Amino acid sequence: MVPRISVIIPVYNAEKFLRHCLDTLLAQTFKDFEVILIDDGSRDRSSNICDAYAYKDTRVHVYHKENGGVSAARQKGLELASGAYIIHVDADDWVAPSYLEVLYEEAVRTNADITICDYIEVYPDKKVYKVQKPTSTSADDFVLDLCTKLHGSCWNKLIKASVIRENKIDFPDGINLREDKLFNLHVALCSSTISYAPKALYYYFCSHLGGSASSQGSLETSMKSYIYGNNLFAHFLSNKSNSALLTAQRRFKYPTIAYLLIYEQDYVSHVSQEISSLSFTYIPDIWATSQISALYRLTLILSTFLPLKFLYSIIKIYKWLTCRKIQG
Repeated sequence: MVPRISVIIPVYNAEKFLRHCLDTLLAQTFKDFEVILIDDGSRDRSSNICDAYAYKDTRVHVYHKENGGVSAARQKGLELASGAYIIHVDADDWVAPSYLEVLYEEAVRTNADITICDYIEVYPDKKVYKVQKPTSTSADDFVLDLCTKLHGSCWNKLIKASVIRENKIDFPDGINLREDKLFNLHVALCSSTISYAPKALYYYFCSHLGGSASSQGSLETSMKSYIYGNNLFAHFLSNKSNSALLTAQRRFKYPTIAYLLIYEQDYVSHVSQEISSLSFTYIPDIWATSQISALYRLTLILSTFLPLKFLYSIIKIYKWLTCRKIQG
């Protein structure tokens, strides 16, 4: 029998967290789902844990593959998924008992292509509730929200599998940085309606690095992934353009431009056209992009009227002061 929901979990060296993640999934109040574990060449005991859970619960399926990165792992999960709806979970996180039930009932009630919920950021000393309410049920507004205020992850978004399959939406090949956001943008651009369940159903563990995805490679590879992602986003908009989507495209580029200006100035030539297009008129738009830090926003604003050499001097002074503060 075809399950109503496919839950895809990319796994890479997650032995410390994987059991807890799977235990919370298998304890769901909603029962009609499958779990697809994509073991992305783990070097710890993650592979054994995956096999053990598949042995004791027929809803759990495991696919072992050579390490290829989180995007390839997610894509393999899509290829294996058979559910009417699809959602992703990271192996180092966990979910509320009603996670699937609440999202599924809301999706069916509204016939939405994407159903989103709130989540909780978990730190060693605190938990932070994150509201993820979309501006409206419009997919175009949702694209803008993804580039402005909403988390780009896949784990709090239940998606109709038919939208993915009919539009042949894949995870971008070779991109292991913001691959989830690119995927969700593509899905949103092919969707009609969005729905929202105002409840925190997902626990996002923030106290470690990695665990849910395999190595992203060198900094150079990561930067090329950012740049390629911006080009891919532009391609999404090529046949569907309005003011909301154009604003979304611009805001999507802001984090990359700011990061390169501050930390990777050797790569700035890759976004020189985008930098030159910034002007005073975009200052309110830059400041409204709450997804990025105040430092990033200030850097972008300064780039609208300062020569790059002068801006680099200011950044150099900022780094020096920051270093002194840390040392002293």
